[in-house]
Amino acid sequence: MAGGDASDTLDITNAAIGASVVITYTPTTGASKTASSTEAGGGGAASGPVPANPVDITTNNTPVTQTWTVTTAGTLNFTLSRTANGTTWDATCTPPPPGITINTTDNSVSEGGAADGAFTVVLDAAPTANVTVSIAADPATPDQCTFSTASLVFTTVNWSTPQPVTVTAVNDSLVEGAHSCTTGAITASATGGYTGVTGTAPTFNITDNDTATVTIANTTNGNE
Repeated sequence: MAGGDASDTLDITNAAIGASVVITYTPTTGASKTASSTEAGGGGAASGPVPANPVDITTNNTPVTQTWTVTTAGTLNFTLSRTANGTTWDATCTPPPPGITINTTDNSVSEGGAADGAFTVVLDAAPTANVTVSIAADPATPDQCTFSTASLVFTTVNWSTPQPVTVTAVNDSLVEGAHSCTTGAITASATGGYTGVTGTAPTFNITDNDTATVTIANTTNGNE
């Protein structure tokens, strides 16, 4: 997209949450010019711009950019204003890359069920089909914690809604003191554009409910 007058409109349809809208201004003549971008209407919404209005576009043929981040999916209506003619502009809308965000809401667990841990899982970008995220214990510590579910399904509708997972410490009889557990790799199914995507495994601190005991045995001296 390009324009050369003092004010233009820019409409972007079907913008996804998390997408980046980058507006590039290139001054061609004159001096002491600025540019501003505003967004209103259209059903979608975006935060920005970065840098804030107005931006200096004085230097001839040196591109200057402003970036908006989409916060509500839909159509975005921008107004691009310049203080003088002789400026061209271009705009791109780049969707967010696929990703999995893990948010630990409680990282403390206790043997015996006195306290459970918790974390949430959410996708970073809209999938093109259902995506199943798998959750399992770390193979290095498979007997320390259990998880309330082994998988979560995200659709093209609920992908941006965090789904909770409860973490419970295994109530064993071992005296371990303070120790920890973690999930194994949190992985997405090879569907919906999420092939090979993983999330960062969370770690949980475990309070042990077992204590060491000392047994004192009486012995008798056979010479007494």
